[in-house]
Amino acid sequence: MSVVSRRSFLAQSSLASLALLAGPTATAVALPRAGTNAAKRSVGSFAPPLFDPELLRTLARTTISAAVDAGADYADVRVNDQRFAGFESVITGRLFYNAGFGVRVRVGAGHAFVGGIDMTPDAVTRAARSATTTAKGLAKMAGTSPSWVTGPAATGEWTTPMEIDPFEMSVEDQVFATCGYGHMNRFNVLVTAFFQWLVETRVVASSAGTLVTQQLARSVPLLFLKGRSKQWYDPELYLSTFGVAPFVPSTAGFEAVLGAARHDQVDRALEEFSSLFGYPVGDAEPGRKDVIFDGGAMANLAGATLLPALSLSSVLGEEQNAGGISFLQPPEQVLGHLLFSPQLTFGVETGGTHFGTAHWDDEGVPLTSYPLIERGTVVNYISTASNVGALASWYGQQKRPVLSPGGSWTEHANNPPQGAPGALVMTASPSGPSIEEMIKSVKDGYYVYGANIRGDFQSAGGVIFPDILFEIKNGRITRRILNTRLEFGTKKFFKQLTAIGGPTTMRTIKNDSYSGVPWGMVTQSVAAPAVHVQGVDILANRG
Repeated sequence: MSVVSRRSFLAQSSLASLALLAGPTATAVALPRAGTNAAKRSVGSFAPPLFDPELLRTLARTTISAAVDAGADYADVRVNDQRFAGFESVITGRLFYNAGFGVRVRVGAGHAFVGGIDMTPDAVTRAARSATTTAKGLAKMAGTSPSWVTGPAATGEWTTPMEIDPFEMSVEDQVFATCGYGHMNRFNVLVTAFFQWLVETRVVASSAGTLVTQQLARSVPLLFLKGRSKQWYDPELYLSTFGVAPFVPSTAGFEAVLGAARHDQVDRALEEFSSLFGYPVGDAEPGRKDVIFDGGAMANLAGATLLPALSLSSVLGEEQNAGGISFLQPPEQVLGHLLFSPQLTFGVETGGTHFGTAHWDDEGVPLTSYPLIERGTVVNYISTASNVGALASWYGQQKRPVLSPGGSWTEHANNPPQGAPGALVMTASPSGPSIEEMIKSVKDGYYVYGANIRGDFQSAGGVIFPDILFEIKNGRITRRILNTRLEFGTKKFFKQLTAIGGPTTMRTIKNDSYSGVPWGMVTQSVAAPAVHVQGVDILANRG
């Protein structure tokens, strides 16, 4: 794409600004119905990128210059041009785009953020000056010692590798692909497929010399399964599953949902799901029992507890009036201490097709994989440049530089970045048991197949609502249990892991959460194996 003139730049920016006034996800674009000539056009042709990457870099440079000229000690900015497309098992899809910017400024120990959607040089200049003025005022109250720790300057460009760009596929091809899965209804199970594609150009720049441009892509193909038992008194079962390949969040293109092998995988998932309806139903026996959690349930539990608890912003109380605080604090009483089962390893993964893979995060830090919990011991937190200084003592003991390991991210540039690495993984046991073998090991207990979690304000505990719950007697599933919930304390729960499943039990889920100040939604993937936990509280829920 060629660089446009200043006049065209301002014309584009005005259009984008007017269209985006309703919010960061406004500006919907109508897509044609399958079967029409227009539907043979590529998805991207209905909403091409708003801005050339060089224009985004120009905005970023302008923002940084304005902040420094206004007296900022440090400033960084994110500028993005983002497009999203979604297709269901119906005759058309939906498409929208947004663009925005967000500048952070530090003056002494005071820092401030201003974001916007008016993509013009004048607007970003005003935002940078406003943020600097606010930071100067806060510095008078915050003292003089800055806690911000920035790494070496980064420069360059990077593009997400993909085989097939989903925005180059026609609307008709997208619809037919989703319908291909939607027509796989069998085994008394209804199937709905939903493909979500995100592509964007994102520029990050800082007064320390960072200037990086990335062409990023994320895919979230979803599979919804729905079935009904033949027993008239049994409520309809509904399961939204992300753990069936290829239906997992990833950094990939349209190739993630193509191929006969993928249809075979879905076929097996349908057969497995259908088999869940053959058991008689009944009520639970309240008490403390051994429980097997499948990988999907464990991934949801880890995403609702360990993930927020390991966020340094929650540990330091930066979100106590928003997303909550953490039970894993203070850091000096947590880091390096064995707090959980030695079988538990949990950390950040990047590279390959892991969801959120990029070369740099939203602070220009190269993304790396790193452990958060290693064999039951907490060894790190999810941090950003603005708070990693709080870990100076621990990093010094480990003889490592006081730098964020990467993972700062914001869904939309006009929201402040936060510690939100794309993919979190609980490690499976290389030679661990299968689900069937784990069930055989339980004399009297339960098996949780998928779950929703409601955690407390500290991520210290909560309630598990199973998607489907089975009773186990003498190593066999005997009944499907209705109207039951499980309660847990996070620390005790992860201490009582007695077995970790093997790689075949791994499941990946899409984890949406709200964090940061102000709140912003963050989408991440969490993967986990099946686990066996002792002494879980089983409660009847009859109303």
